[in-house]
Amino acid sequence: MKPGEYGMQSEQYREVFGLSLIEQPLRLLVYGNETHEKYAPLSDSVTCFSPSEGVVMPFDDFSFDIAICPYSLFTENNTNLDFHLKVIRELSRVAKEVRIFPLINPHGILSPLLGPVLLGLQQENYGVEVRDVTSPLLQKENAMLRVWAQLCHVVA
Repeated sequence: MKPGEYGMQSEQYREVFGLSLIEQPLRLLVYGNETHEKYAPLSDSVTCFSPSEGVVMPFDDFSFDIAICPYSLFTENNTNLDFHLKVIRELSRVAKEVRIFPLINPHGILSPLLGPVLLGLQQENYGVEVRDVTSPLLQKENAMLRVWAQLCHVVA
């Protein structure tokens, strides 16, 4: 399912990305080739950034509460692990939390990059979680990656 497919409305985006009304108002960054209007109902403060503008974003550290990455990172044919890690690190720099959905590739299966991305982020002490996303609109696309900007230092 792609944005707008099956009449997906702001309530469904809120459900898929786990954005509760309690989190309002939040500063939201949308990473991907999306339109601002589609996400405006999710927050009073929405900024869209297109991947074609590069990996480095022109925002200060923690300018946003949450960065969401709908349908553009793991779903693309880009299999470059370094690129994925750079994008997620940059999103983590500008937002307190990053939420990426879905985690499937163009063939409808879990992206083979997910494991290496998780390992790379964990080795750099980022907090990561793969969370189940349950929605009647979803079939195979049922997982979201959450990454915390603050480093999680592990005591050995």
